Amino acid sequence: MNQIVKDKMAREIMVVANKHIFWNMEKETKFYSNEEVNFEKNILKNYEYMVRGKAEVNFDYKQPIGYAIVLNEDNKIFVYKRWWAWSNAWDARLHSKIAIWVWGHIEKEDEELKNPISDSLVREIEEE
Repeated sequence: MNQIVKDKMAREIMVVANKHIFWNMEKETKFYSNEEVNFEKNILKNYEYMVRGKAEVNFDYKQPIGYAIVLNEDNKIFVYKRWWAWSNAWDARLHSKIAIWVWGHIEKEDEELKNPISDSLVREIEEE
């Protein structure tokens, strides 16, 4: 593992215990309305931070990540090749894959934002 990946894995990211998200659900594989389960509210009320390397292997927690599809004024979708095989990407499943979304982990530094979930997504879009 190179230094860039080590640094990424050492950062603190937002996590939320499964018990705070799925406590009142029949099963996880179902569509729920926002009236039934307000995921964003549950996350913002119960989140904590964990070192990313530990969060990646701790299945008692979810890592909330905002996703966005970016359209320009002509309704064209922003598309890019996610990670080259020779990149510093941690997750080999992403190497050389085409993506139509922008996403990223919510980091400790995002905690100062009004809504760390949506505001961190704005940061990720600006980075791309």
